Amino acid sequence: MQMKKKEDMQVQPGGWSYKGSNKKEMFYNQLLHYALDTDTMINDDVIEDRKTYKGDQGEIFVEATTLVPVEQFDGDGTFSEILSENELNDVEKVTKGDKVYYKFSSKKDVREWDGELVTDIPALPDYSKVYQEVNIEDDKGSIATNLISEIQKTEGGYDVEEQILDIGTIRKNLETVMGGQASRIMAGSDQELQAFLNFGLEKGGMTVKAFTDQYPDRTDRLKIIRDSLIDDSINKKFSSEFKSDRKATSDDVKRIKAYNPDSTVKVGDHIRFKRTKQDIIEPEETKKPTEGEIRRADYIKTTKYLDSRFSTEDLTFESITDLANQEGIKVEKIYASETDENPSKIKLGNLTITPKSTAEEIKKIALIAGGVKPKDAQDIIDGKEITFTVETGNLPITKNN
Repeated sequence: MQMKKKEDMQVQPGGWSYKGSNKKEMFYNQLLHYALDTDTMINDDVIEDRKTYKGDQGEIFVEATTLVPVEQFDGDGTFSEILSENELNDVEKVTKGDKVYYKFSSKKDVREWDGELVTDIPALPDYSKVYQEVNIEDDKGSIATNLISEIQKTEGGYDVEEQILDIGTIRKNLETVMGGQASRIMAGSDQELQAFLNFGLEKGGMTVKAFTDQYPDRTDRLKIIRDSLIDDSINKKFSSEFKSDRKATSDDVKRIKAYNPDSTVKVGDHIRFKRTKQDIIEPEETKKPTEGEIRRADYIKTTKYLDSRFSTEDLTFESITDLANQEGIKVEKIYASETDENPSKIKLGNLTITPKSTAEEIKKIALIAGGVKPKDAQDIIDGKEITFTVETGNLPITKNN
């Protein structure tokens, strides 16, 4: 008969499970185990019976029957999560007293049976040792610096800083070692492999037959186990610290390769990351302009306007009066005598022009009369750039002749 197994290692990698190609077969073997153990029952509400007898062909049978109350498979019953209603459809029901039971019977020929009802589950690799071996971590469990990159960006109104884990390089570094571990697991018995698929890699309900049918090539089966070990190790190693994942962006790829030029990461590859900073971006305070800034802005606007309004191309002694009047500039015509029909001089503001004044001279006086500073007016006439220094920067006015 099989030796005692530690209860806390049941269905654990490196532990054990009851034999069977599915949950139902495993449950039958579990009930048989307890029925044959004269010291322990699976629980106090079951009824157990066992017997040994010879068959017609010289067989030596050991047979055990366990009656389990129907309610133990309902709701919060002891076995409510063991077998589904469909799996119980072909199990016989019997009534004893006022209770209804499911009847589970098992029979073994001891001449052929090895007495074992349980199988060992191959252990998972020691992930810490493996990660040190391939230089993913040091002996203190710290991740290699070239596998973590940092990125700063603006996202949704926040200043964000992230640390990115180069999963692609980690997977590549693990392939050889985990391939060896997959070979170790595949070298075990079919029962051990099946137990590992179900409880080591949590591929619930997977049988060796189904596994082989799905992947007829042994190389493919090795690769599936290898990749599953890599996935399991990454999840157990990094899921608590690097909880978030996404497909790598072009910025992610750029940062990862800046830290590790040998990385093979591509846009769209799976990466893990953690956010180390997320600060809301405060809107800049809008500064109200001062009275001086407003006056300066008005002066700039006026100067630009008058520059464009008094064009030297059509500016003459005769035309200036109408133009000046249109711009609200004080105009005074001066005549040499009372009998003259045309003025000999025109006064714009406090300055005077004559028929001999050039278009440039007329424009300069008109600008000054309109409120432009004499120096700025002369610079405009000379085609120089005028720089108005204000708190928000320099605003140039350039006169093109």
